[in-house]
Amino acid sequence: MTEQIQRQWAKNLPEDEKAALLLARHERDRENARKYAQKNKIRTAARKYGVTEQFLLDLITESDGKCAICEGKLGEKLYIDHDHVTNKVRKLLCSNCNNGLGQFKDSRYLLKKAANYLAEHDANSFFDA
Repeated sequence: MTEQIQRQWAKNLPEDEKAALLLARHERDRENARKYAQKNKIRTAARKYGVTEQFLLDLITESDGKCAICEGKLGEKLYIDHDHVTNKVRKLLCSNCNNGLGQFKDSRYLLKKAANYLAEHDANSFFDA
């Protein structure tokens, strides 16, 4: 149906049916926008890190929706961990783990010092340094 025919047809519908059609259309449009936004994020990230979209899609599948460090659930936003010198992509992280690595400047030395500090002060008794 052309848009003009659709409008004429819709004019003859009862108000509750019009509302239902508008709601269905709105939901469809929102879902399409969400799918486009996700695809666009992946496309943008692929360009940024010099990888293919398929590489990132495989990374998402491989992660099984879990952070590579804490194994917590990944959110809607993708945190793509990468080496800040080489720009090489490592894995997907949750917001907290991504921010944590950033706070320690991706330094294994600082992270080891922090782990030793926690062990020394008996933080998380299950932790073995």
